[in-house]
Amino acid sequence: MIMPFLINRSLISTSMLNRTIVEFLIEESKFTKRQIIDQFLSLWASFSKMASLIFCKEFSEDNYNDLQQNIIHWSEKVGKFFPRITQLPNFHILCHFTMHARNFATLVNVAVPTKEMMHRLFKAMIPHSNKKNIEMDFVQRDNCLQTLRFLLDGGVDKRYDTERQLNFNMLSKDQCVRALLSSWYILPSKFDLEQDDDNTSLQITCMDENYINIKVQGLYTKHDLQTNNLEKNLDDNLFAELGRSYNEELDCTEHLTSRKVKYYKSISYTIVDGNNQSNIRLCVGDVINVLEDISDDRETELKTITSYAQIRAIFLHTKDQLQIPFLLLNWFISLGINDSKLGCPRYRLQQLSDQTWRRIYAIKWIDHQPNNHFIHQCRKTGCENGNHDKTNVYYLHNIFYYTAI
Repeated sequence: MIMPFLINRSLISTSMLNRTIVEFLIEESKFTKRQIIDQFLSLWASFSKMASLIFCKEFSEDNYNDLQQNIIHWSEKVGKFFPRITQLPNFHILCHFTMHARNFATLVNVAVPTKEMMHRLFKAMIPHSNKKNIEMDFVQRDNCLQTLRFLLDGGVDKRYDTERQLNFNMLSKDQCVRALLSSWYILPSKFDLEQDDDNTSLQITCMDENYINIKVQGLYTKHDLQTNNLEKNLDDNLFAELGRSYNEELDCTEHLTSRKVKYYKSISYTIVDGNNQSNIRLCVGDVINVLEDISDDRETELKTITSYAQIRAIFLHTKDQLQIPFLLLNWFISLGINDSKLGCPRYRLQQLSDQTWRRIYAIKWIDHQPNNHFIHQCRKTGCENGNHDKTNVYYLHNIFYYTAI
């Protein structure tokens, strides 16, 4: 949700709002025009915070309490702006959100779009049946899809010889069944249906057998390197950090000789953890989050905080005929304060000359798909047409960010 940030930048006069509403607020609530803008922004910030909680995939007891408090807070605010909205049935439904979330674990489990999508899929199946026993047709089809999903996810039927059993993972690449697999609504595919056997991918490794299918895309041109202020040969500081990364993360203490690297725009890989697989894709500009240990030796309990960094570059370094992928990061340094209007934490992006925080890490350091969003805190001048002022290194952490269904 970026609406509060757009309003904060663009809403500078009450002339941009509905005249009737402005007159009503001035007369009934005794607001000044400046206060109306601030209250309208606060209303959207409150709504965005509530929406981010509604679409949470996991809930704790604190999340349930926060959801209830945010619903009450937003209801009171919106009632002052639009008194008639409190009489609508959809507004009354908000009162039951917390109860539904507790009963069904999350509100995503009772979302209307999900049920509507399932209804559309089952409805489309009816013309392809004999219409004699539709319920039985639905059950048989669902059982068949669930069985295939189990097998494609690496499940093994112990009733059959595992050595001679058909490799269903390879079946997912078959041209004849690709259309069927791509139309399922059960779960996103864990396998890249477009992936072909390529010997070049075997040359890229992060020296960990649990990280497979490593591929890079978008080799930087000479123009790209100049635009992003990157050099093919690492300078002394970055070369020293590369050696430290080899030593601490890859357990490789051998002396490095080559400073030459190749930069790419994105990288993808698969992490295998027992029977589970996670597909990761990282792009230049993505914001990653990691848990940082802040506990000392005297403390018995582990204390962690979440730190954030922006991927400045993705590069390959050649060592012993192997290409090892690394990330070049710029860290977000917390300022310890929140924005006065939006309530979002403020951060400062690490500059090139700042060597306080290490910047080069192996990709095995990132074991999950990034899901963070930072907004550049633009000034009145300097940022135009999507090009931000690089001398302004201040950002806001978008706490309203969520993934819709």
